[in-house]
Amino acid sequence: MWSIARRLQNGLVNLGFDIGDTESPITPVYVIAGDEKTAMSMIVMLREQFGVFVSAVTYPWSRAA
Repeated sequence: MWSIARRLQNGLVNLGFDIGDTESPITPVYVIAGDEKTAMSMIVMLREQFGVFVSAVTYPWSRAA
């Protein structure tokens, strides 16, 4: 598991993705999608077309300004 995780993490970093400072085989990939619809489209594509389990995490924001 660790050899696969490290290979994935090294490959993502080499491609220019930000994975933070993870010490886990669970690999965060920070992607700025622009809007929720685009992000959800990316998740669906990765799951359905490539078999990659992806879970979105967003920062909470307030509508009150």
